[in-house]
Amino acid sequence: MNKFGKDYRGERQPRRQESPRGGEERGRFREEELVPRPVNGKCNNLCPLFWCTKRAYQIRRDPKSGRKYVFCSWIGDECIGASCQYATCKSNYLLPDGSCGYLKQKSQATAEDKEIFEDLVKEDIDNKVKDFISKKLGKKKLDDLL
Repeated sequence: MNKFGKDYRGERQPRRQESPRGGEERGRFREEELVPRPVNGKCNNLCPLFWCTKRAYQIRRDPKSGRKYVFCSWIGDECIGASCQYATCKSNYLLPDGSCGYLKQKSQATAEDKEIFEDLVKEDIDNKVKDFISKKLGKKKLDDLL
């Protein structure tokens, strides 16, 4: 028994699911995977994967316009984003020129997929034509043609 008259022999109290402000508990994992959100191919400092190595990153809301912006508490002004020397990406997509590597990787993958698909279609058509010719003319004629 504790000093309040409750008996907790080996049992722990259940953890609180909500914070005092009504939101979710801070340490909980997200259900969806974090995906980069570049703007015009450049790294965006409001991206969920953007990280400041000085830990001076604060997301604030402008009281006049209501837009979100990132405030750097280290310099006391608005964050300059990818051009800052302390800016990084949690998934290592930030390239030295400030562009997002995720977007480039995604576009290259789709181009390669299209090329592979076209090659497979050509090979498939070639096999179908060879089969058709061998049925009509016979296998000996097909060997003579090739």
